[in-house]
Amino acid sequence: GKSLLPLVTGKSDKWRQYLAYERNVDAINLYFPQRALRDSRYKIIWSPLAADKRPDAGAWDYVTQAKWAKCSYSEAEVKELPEDVQQVYTTWLNPPEYQLYDLKNDEWEFNNLAGKKEYARIEARLKTALKQWMKETDDWAADPAKLKMLTEETDSLTKAGKGKYPKDGWQYLNY
Repeated sequence: GKSLLPLVTGKSDKWRQYLAYERNVDAINLYFPQRALRDSRYKIIWSPLAADKRPDAGAWDYVTQAKWAKCSYSEAEVKELPEDVQQVYTTWLNPPEYQLYDLKNDEWEFNNLAGKKEYARIEARLKTALKQWMKETDDWAADPAKLKMLTEETDSLTKAGKGKYPKDGWQYLNY
C-alpha cells in the first residue's frame, strides 16, 4: 500500500507510476497465474503458462459452467459473432504469453499490440517495470522452478479429482 495523504492534502498530484495485478491459484480448476502492470495509458499482461500452450483453465471453466447464467457463448455461437469479438474470445481462452493494450485508444482491449515493432519500446519498458515489481515483491511466479512446482501440484490435484481446493491446503505456500 501507499499513503493517499499527499494526494488528499494537495502536496502531490501524482500517486504512483504503475498499478500491478496478480492472479494466482484461487481454486484447482481456475489455475492460470498471470501478472499485469499498467501505467496511465498502457497495460501489459504476462501469462507464464501460455508459453507452454496451456489454455486458461479459469476461462474454460467459466465458459463451461456459466451456461445457466447465460454469461457466455457456445463454440457455435462464437462463430456467429463479429470477427474482432471472436478474436477477443479466443485470446481470453488461449492467451498468448504477453498482451499489450493501449487503454486510451482501445479501452475494451480488442487489439493486442505485443510484438508489434512500433510498440517495442513501450512493451520493453512495461516488461522491465513488471519484472522489477515482481522482484521487489518476491513474487514466486518469477521463479521458473516454483512455477513448475505449483503447476505440478495443481495438475496432480486435478488428475486425482480432488475438488476445487486441496484438503490439506496448498503446498506451494511452503516453497
